[in-house]
Amino acid sequence: MKLAPLLKCMPTSMLLIGLEAGNFEWASTLSQPVAAAMPQLVEAIVLEWQRLVAAPAR
Repeated sequence: MKLAPLLKCMPTSMLLIGLEAGNFEWASTLSQPVAAAMPQLVEAIVLEWQRLVAAPAR
């Protein structure tokens, strides 16, 4: 992001979608709360993608 202003290519907006891991131990698997939230995460990404695709070009 520090290079973007210099190149004058800053996005007008940015959306971050994610989950916070419950465990960062080596070779750990998804925690139950994170696994349970995955469908909602995927749905949020799909909805945002659909919104972006439907938006008129600038």
